[in-house]
Amino acid sequence: MSTSSQRGFTLVEVIVALAITGLIMATVGGALFGMGQGFARVTERAQRQDRVFRVSQALRNSLARMTVPRYGKSVAPLRGEAGRLTWLSPLPESAPQAGLYQWELEGGNGVLRLHLTDRSQEQSLPDKVLSSDLTSLSFEFQGQDGRWLDAWSEASPPLRIRIRIATRSEGGWPLLSIATGQAL
Repeated sequence: MSTSSQRGFTLVEVIVALAITGLIMATVGGALFGMGQGFARVTERAQRQDRVFRVSQALRNSLARMTVPRYGKSVAPLRGEAGRLTWLSPLPESAPQAGLYQWELEGGNGVLRLHLTDRSQEQSLPDKVLSSDLTSLSFEFQGQDGRWLDAWSEASPPLRIRIRIATRSEGGWPLLSIATGQAL
């Protein structure tokens, strides 16, 4: 009698092996999909935080370099009221256009907008939308006597300026507390 030492897989064993393989692939696929979504969320959050940082730094640098004009029309270097802040400052050294600019930061209708006007040519640059989901914008100004005010219209700049910005996507931005050029 001869017995065969070769033995194959039964149909049930093949189906069980395929089912186990399918479950493993579904689990790995779900984990990879979840990791991809998590990475996308982290990337989006990092981009939002980077934008907040860049906007904050630009405002901080510009207000710290605020200029009191010494020629031409008499213009207050800074005006502040609810929802709007206007000041005079040069553009950063890296900007292609030199000269003194009027900066206007304005919040309204859920939009935080920056408007620049070249004071030498009275030419406006296109508005820059800094956020389209603004929930609040407020300013505080420290006078020479140390008191904090909600508006500023004095001929000289305040010692410090506080800017509070909140948006739906980022929540409350870090408080911007800026010493003006007068305070240095």
